[in-house]
Amino acid sequence: MTTRSPRRRSSAGPYTGETRGRFETLGAYFVAVEKSGIAVNVASYVGLDNSGKPFMGKSHARPTTEQFARMKELLEVAMRDGAIAYRP
Repeated sequence: MTTRSPRRRSSAGPYTGETRGRFETLGAYFVAVEKSGIAVNVASYVGLDNSGKPFMGKSHARPTTEQFARMKELLEVAMRDGAIAYRP
């Protein structure tokens, strides 16, 4: 049995707003993986790029209260979809 875990900075989803990509949600990515008949287990984090860029672009400033709330909402959906937590 093999388990694949993509890198932490970016992930297959979610992609929203200006960073729109192939999968709007991490759940959509997991569905596509399952339908493909892949023979490995797949686990995914939600990358920092996926949670911050849609609301902050390339800014390195602290998020505003509104931006932070939107980032939290996006992460909550991804966790419900099956994202795993990372704690260094």
